[in-house]
Amino acid sequence: AKVESEHAFFIRHPMEPSVKIYWLFDAPHLLKCTRNHILKHKEVQYAGETARFIYYKRMYDLEKKNHFRRAFKLTESHIHPTNFEKMNVGKAAQLLSDSVAHAL
Repeated sequence: AKVESEHAFFIRHPMEPSVKIYWLFDAPHLLKCTRNHILKHKEVQYAGETARFIYYKRMYDLEKKNHFRRAFKLTESHIHPTNFEKMNVGKAAQLLSDSVAHAL
């Protein structure tokens, strides 16, 4: 199937060109996949930059005993999640949140 333009959100069915097949993105699943990739491979590259998981861990270890923390959303389960916690969309969103990014 051929994409009709650079920004198309559908393709034509290869056997029935009058039928459009639309792309659907599952944002929660993409958040979890991104977080799990960082956990597994310890880094991810985006837009020419590299994000390393060690920075999240170091920041959490430095701040966890402080009463006032810049990365106040992070907990032990964000840094060392169980298999069940890896399915939690909220934890992935918090780890990849704007406030945690600013704290880094």
